[in-house]
Amino acid sequence: MSVSRGAALGFAGLLALNFLEILHCGTSSADNWFCSLQPIPETLSRVLLAMAIPSFLLFAFRPALPGPVRSALLLISALLLAATARDLQLNFQSLPEAVRLQGSARQISILATLLITGIGLLATSRLRTAGSGPVGPLFLAAILTVVSFPPACILSTSVPRPLTPGKLLCLLSTPSAETAGSSQFAGLVAQAQLVRETFPDTLFVVCEPASEEGSTTPGSQLRADLKAAGVPSQELRIPPQDVDAAFPRALLEHAALKPPVKRRLAVIAPAHELARLQLLARHQGISPILLPVAGDATTAGPETILRESWLLLQQMSAPAADYIRSLRAPAETDIGFSPNSDEALDPQQLMQELQDAAAEP
Repeated sequence: MSVSRGAALGFAGLLALNFLEILHCGTSSADNWFCSLQPIPETLSRVLLAMAIPSFLLFAFRPALPGPVRSALLLISALLLAATARDLQLNFQSLPEAVRLQGSARQISILATLLITGIGLLATSRLRTAGSGPVGPLFLAAILTVVSFPPACILSTSVPRPLTPGKLLCLLSTPSAETAGSSQFAGLVAQAQLVRETFPDTLFVVCEPASEEGSTTPGSQLRADLKAAGVPSQELRIPPQDVDAAFPRALLEHAALKPPVKRRLAVIAPAHELARLQLLARHQGISPILLPVAGDATTAGPETILRESWLLLQQMSAPAADYIRSLRAPAETDIGFSPNSDEALDPQQLMQELQDAAAEP
């Protein structure tokens, strides 16, 4: 039972991160990074997420739930299960058989967590007392639930999805100078060639951190390789001190490139980076098409996956932390005087200004 309660606790934590991101960034609650609720209207999706978080937390810390609360939690779990199962079915219909499981790793992870929690709910239906039980297994199961989700997201986004005809603005993520290698450049160029063959009108932009003028960078080398392969491209330099934050803004800036043709945004990058880039773009209200580097879906080593999972978990929690900090920011009221002023303080004037400030909406 501790495992089920721990899974519910970890599930509630991930839901809370997702919900706070929706509140802070104004992103869609029906189509979010945790579980797709697209068949459910936007308003109802927010209500469902807002009810799910305290319900799973309550089960985690007090498994002997009252009858109405248990019924509500079972209904919420069933709705999330049905929405995730629908998303899984759509994935299976659109992906080749060889990569269906890998491309559906996120949905499978959510379904497994919901099933484990549901088993615990049914097993504790006859409890009449809270019965705290051991705390260690509970928190261990919660931690495993949370830390196993980012690798599942990385696996899911590493599988290319079928493309529909249209005009694309394709942004290529340049590897850093430390990790750049001939194989990575060859994979980026091969993927760009494949996209150009399928969509000849695609506009390619090489994105890399800004550097000294005239110096040879991975971006300039990549542009030269693309030119040699017959793929013309443009260059976009972004501030090196905050590459992750600047990347989605670069997408927005290049959405208005001349000539003003409406284009869908696409990103070509190493497969293990796509989940993080997708989340960064989501924070800016963008839903790019993800195109992993050709032949790069399973070549990343365990250390790379662990490092990228940690970065992805940080990006998942960043909007929640920003939202909490904004709530904790003290409200400051300008009452019209400076504490260092030489002017005498009139108590009646001060009281009037305070009353006027309090009366303002």
